[in-house]
Amino acid sequence: PNPAHPCPSSSVRNRRPNPDRTQDSFTGDGTTTAFTMSTSVQSDQTQRIIVAVGNVFQNPESAYTLSGTTITFTSPPANAETITVIHGLDSTTT
Repeated sequence: PNPAHPCPSSSVRNRRPNPDRTQDSFTGDGTTTAFTMSTSVQSDQTQRIIVAVGNVFQNPESAYTLSGTTITFTSPPANAETITVIHGLDSTTT
């Protein structure tokens, strides 16, 4: 082992890409609050996704609501701001 780069724990080293994870990307325009995602997520399933606007993680308690394939932000993301939604965090596949 290289002392500058210690071996990762087995849980990290054995992790494989999860084919159930998908990503939606949108671009804010400063006025739109609702965006259509590729995967349906209900309001009581916020643990299944991660949402970031401009590389800042969003709090599901205050930043957005979910209904089916629609994510609605409480305030419109700024013009040209990148919105990223990662799905599939509920999967047990490793």
